[in-house]
Amino acid sequence: MKKFLLNRRGAAIPVVFLLIIPLMFAIGIGGFKIVSMITIADIDIQESVAYAVKDAAGRMHQESQADGYMRIVSDSAHESFRLSLAKNLGLNKDDLTPVTSKFAGAPRYWLMVYNGHDDYAGAASCRLYYFNGMTVTVTELINNGFPQSFAISETGIVLGEGGSYAVKLETPGVVALIEIEPKKIVAGNINKIQRWASARMVSVGGSFSII
Repeated sequence: MKKFLLNRRGAAIPVVFLLIIPLMFAIGIGGFKIVSMITIADIDIQESVAYAVKDAAGRMHQESQADGYMRIVSDSAHESFRLSLAKNLGLNKDDLTPVTSKFAGAPRYWLMVYNGHDDYAGAASCRLYYFNGMTVTVTELINNGFPQSFAISETGIVLGEGGSYAVKLETPGVVALIEIEPKKIVAGNINKIQRWASARMVSVGGSFSII
């Protein structure tokens, strides 16, 4: 009888182990899925911000273009930035709330539109748009000409040096920082993702392009 009990106990180990393996495998796959989805969302955000700043920087002031100067229509650039984000991130074009289930809510963003000069109506020398997820605040900043440096940190974009990242514009352009939170798949903390990008106008052979 003792031998029989020992055999049963010994057999119980592989049986339990066999029962645990699928569970471990499922947990592993679940974890991989979470990481993969966050990584994909991260890539989507970076690419979307890059597209959005190029769309914004391309809002050329027609009068300045006719005069041979590069200027960006500030409010038009902001509108293009929002529409581009909405299209590429699956957000509502009016309030930027998620249309798909990829994100937990509307993003926050800082968009700096910099012309360096205040010589055309509608093309502000330096204007910062801040969206807190619900409303937009517009701030007019000092015109410093070119080149102009911008400091980017987790709290936003400011004129000058410093910050976690630095950008220098030699010509009119835009700098943007976006913050958005991926939707939680399971309980736990998932940090908000912040990504930034910049774009500016250049003149090559008498024609204008965005880089």
